[in-house]
Amino acid sequence: MQPILPLNKRILYTLIVFFGTLIHILWDYFHGGVPVHHLLKRADLPGISNWWGLVSLPLLCWVVLVRINRRYKSDTIIRSMQQKRGIYTRFAAGLLFGCILSYFFIIGSEVPGYMMAALFVIAFIIPLYLGEYLIGFALGTAFVLGGVLPVLVACILAPIFWVLHKIAQAVIRFAGNLSKSGGPS
Repeated sequence: MQPILPLNKRILYTLIVFFGTLIHILWDYFHGGVPVHHLLKRADLPGISNWWGLVSLPLLCWVVLVRINRRYKSDTIIRSMQQKRGIYTRFAAGLLFGCILSYFFIIGSEVPGYMMAALFVIAFIIPLYLGEYLIGFALGTAFVLGGVLPVLVACILAPIFWVLHKIAQAVIRFAGNLSKSGGPS
């Protein structure tokens, strides 16, 4: 059985993320310095340099790609093209969401708060805990928030989204069982 993402593609995608992050950091370095982002945007709290993005973003990318490969390797029926299309579509959706969120964050709008709140509702319906969404989100916000904070946010949101989605599935199954049995007795 052929893996959905062979080792050479996983290495290639991780290197693309690494070199993209490196180019961004070098650009910052030669144009005023590499920014430091403080937790909760408060200068009295610890700051995290964008240099750490050279570790955090490629590491997240590698972990996500390995997990995607493992998830589809365990499938008994391989529908390779459909699965790959789904992976790339989920990644693109996460990337687009992250870019839009970053734009509204830059202009100082209140929209990012609403967008993040909407994710918790959407997580009941769509499995936003999947790595494709998370790496897309992290890469989409990395240009504005650096390489560490988006990874931290993605790692915090993933288990929350997993719980919300599993709760929704359990409620749907429970409701389906009630309707089959004719309701509560």
